[in-house]
Amino acid sequence: MPDHNPFEWALPAAGLTALVVLALSGCLNRSAMDAGPDRRTGLGAADLAVAFALWLVGAVCAQSALNYLGLLPHADSAPDHALTQSQAWAMLAAVVTSQLPVVAYFAWRVSHLPTGWKRAGLVPTRPIRDVAAGLVGFVPAVAMAMGVGVVAGMISEKLLGLPVPNVGHEMLEQLVEADSAGTTIALLLAAIVAAPLLEEIIFRGLVQSTLSDALGPRRRWTVVLVASAVFTLIHFNVPWQAQPSLFILGIVLGWLYERTGSLLPSMIVHAGFNGLNVALALAQSGSTA
Repeated sequence: MPDHNPFEWALPAAGLTALVVLALSGCLNRSAMDAGPDRRTGLGAADLAVAFALWLVGAVCAQSALNYLGLLPHADSAPDHALTQSQAWAMLAAVVTSQLPVVAYFAWRVSHLPTGWKRAGLVPTRPIRDVAAGLVGFVPAVAMAMGVGVVAGMISEKLLGLPVPNVGHEMLEQLVEADSAGTTIALLLAAIVAAPLLEEIIFRGLVQSTLSDALGPRRRWTVVLVASAVFTLIHFNVPWQAQPSLFILGIVLGWLYERTGSLLPSMIVHAGFNGLNVALALAQSGSTA
């Protein structure tokens, strides 16, 4: 008879509870979404093409620079090979330099609009409310995203007979294996600061705003779902068992953006989610050491 962990359904139950509470409170209704601020920016498909071309060129240039400097980890390295301190800081620099041109392009494209940066959510108009929305939104985001992740892990292990990775992201693996304070700091900055700031501007700010202009303000849920799918697909290097969590996280982040018109709440939730995953990965590695 298989062993049963009495706590394994706790997160899925918490996620389902959070979803029910949000639904009953009317937060998920179309009328609630339509009450969000006007975010029309005039962005189109050409802007997406330019932005992702900039990202691709930046990524190729960053990788080439790392390879030239001898800071690129070899593909044939052992899975548990720890990054050196130089490699970790170079990875952080590569993440920033590859995505910063996209952020700059988005900021430039919306700067010509009246209150353009505020309209796009780059500058919060109500910072106290936005911080509160991020802190409150963190709770259901974690419950739903991690709850779905637990269910995906159960399906993988118990129905498909496939092992579930202990760590769901390469950067978390490198953090667990980090052997110096400098390496740890660089990876923490990449996971908890750089990724939430840059990715939220790109996926919520640029992608979601462009989709909103294309599909219209009456189809905000469609916009959120499509942007969340793009966000998930970009993280193709994440194990498939973690993909549903990313999709649910993307939906919550997109919902916050539509409701508040500010990127600050989604940045807070994204940073908190990454930070929690870092803490869990380090705690798990410590308990098995």
